[in-house]
Amino acid sequence: LVAPCGVVYHIQCQGQNIKGPCKETHIGETERAPKTRFLEHKRPSSTTSEVSQHIHTESPGHSVSLDKAKILDTEPDLLARGAEEATHIRALQPSLNRD
Repeated sequence: LVAPCGVVYHIQCQGQNIKGPCKETHIGETERAPKTRFLEHKRPSSTTSEVSQHIHTESPGHSVSLDKAKILDTEPDLLARGAEEATHIRALQPSLNRD
C-alpha cells in the first residue's frame, strides 16, 4: 500500500471463522504514511487500536494485510479528512469502529 500522507483507509480482517471469512472491518484516518499507522494497528501492545484488540485478543490467529488495505480518500486537511472518515463510517458501518 503505497499512498501519500493524509488518507482515510479501510482495513478488512483476513481471518477465518467457522462460518467462513471474517467480516470485521475498520475505517480510520492518518496524517502520516499509511504504512506507519497500519503497523501500529498490528502491534499487540496497541491498547487504543480496535484492529489490534480484534486480531490479538478477541480473535487470536486473525490478521490484517497491508496489501489488502484500501485508501478511500486522500485529504491533507485534518478537519476535512475527519469529515471524510465520518462519512465513510456512516456509509459502510465498519464493525471495528466503536466510537
